Amino acid sequence: MRRITRLVVLFCLLWAAAPAAAADAPTPEERFPRSAQQAALDGYRLIGLAELKALLAKDPPPVLIDARPDYEYRQGRIPGSLNMPFEPGEAHSLAPAKRAALEHMLGPDRERPVVIYCRAPQ
Repeated sequence: MRRITRLVVLFCLLWAAAPAAAADAPTPEERFPRSAQQAALDGYRLIGLAELKALLAKDPPPVLIDARPDYEYRQGRIPGSLNMPFEPGEAHSLAPAKRAALEHMLGPDRERPVVIYCRAPQ
């Protein structure tokens, strides 16, 4: 199975980071240390709202993938995001059809950053 190697995946804990706008607000790594450890092991990193806004201002912006179930996606999302729900068991492998759909969403630019976000833990 071909590995999707261009995924410089950034996981945005957007919902939890939104109220924390103060300069002394904890970083995503400080707020979610277990998630940060897992991210480091799996080759991605956590970002907060300020970094997401900076990425969205770039040309081209990152590919935004909302990993929540479709009913949550329909209730509200970041404009321009695409929906692809992920299940916990899919952390390290995807079924061939889902992998093909993801590769199609990501497009041909292998250098374009990818931000995958979901509802953050409370």
